Amino acid sequence: MPQQSPPPTFTLLVDSNPKGASIYLNGQFRGTTPSTVPGLKGSYSVRVSFSGYHEHTETVSVSKHESVSYALMPIVCVLAVDSKPKGAALYINGLLRGNTPAKISGTRGRYSLKLTLPGYRDYDAIVDVAGMTEVLCNLSPSSKSKQ
Repeated sequence: MPQQSPPPTFTLLVDSNPKGASIYLNGQFRGTTPSTVPGLKGSYSVRVSFSGYHEHTETVSVSKHESVSYALMPIVCVLAVDSKPKGAALYINGLLRGNTPAKISGTRGRYSLKLTLPGYRDYDAIVDVAGMTEVLCNLSPSSKSKQ
């Protein structure tokens, strides 16, 4: 009686932009992008995730050697900064971004804030931005020097 050979299996190359995203097949971690996953046949739930980016999930049917690539979208965050009194110059990471009140869109992360307004002390802070982050800065009058 002839021996039956095992059914053929295939590989799935998973890539992403940015590189280094985690790969999950049917919920199991299978490495980071770019990576080739061997020994597959059939349908698989492929999930690719990377910190600071929206994850991507889809079902992939593997019936030959396949390749998939995903452009992950950054999670957009909003930093809303206001001050009392209003109208202070707003610097984020050293760059002038307008006057308060202001809403700045960007990616999540840690940012350096500086507010300046004539007649008031500069306001400095470090802010961790994730999602919608609101900051209200109470500016203190500067002390007048006596001559």
